[in-house]
Amino acid sequence: MFAVEKIGRRPMLSSGLLLSGLSCMTAGLVPTDVAYIKTIFSLIAKLFAACVTATLFSYTSELFPTSSRSAMVGLCSTSGRIGGIIAPIISDWGKNNGQTNIPFFIFATINILIGFLSLLLPETKDTAFPATIKEAIEMEKNSIVLQFWKKTERRQHTLKDNADDVY
Repeated sequence: MFAVEKIGRRPMLSSGLLLSGLSCMTAGLVPTDVAYIKTIFSLIAKLFAACVTATLFSYTSELFPTSSRSAMVGLCSTSGRIGGIIAPIISDWGKNNGQTNIPFFIFATINILIGFLSLLLPETKDTAFPATIKEAIEMEKNSIVLQFWKKTERRQHTLKDNADDVY
């Protein structure tokens, strides 16, 4: 939680997901005859997944307006539990089919994909909880991707304006 307060919620969430995914991918690439290395990378992935879980509850409550906060936190929590239900099924499927590395690749792909998608979320560090839906929508300006998109759009308009001046 100290790291969350220091670097922010979004960086902690996305880096935790990405590192968990990379650790899962590495565990899946390790041959089965070197079980202790596979175990080490599996535990590293679990460590980062636990960091993400700890961050997620506080971050989720900061994203939604007061009027719908409890319902949305409950919905997000329930959605997150779906992964906990499906994970043992995927793991058993891999064991039963003799493909013990495939579950690692599935978990890694999901974590990496969600890690990149979480960059679309706004940063809530040092911001007040949104009280209305309008304030929650305005938080979008704190998204890295949106800020990058606006800078790129401004550059394109500047280049176009400069090109128009030349002709």
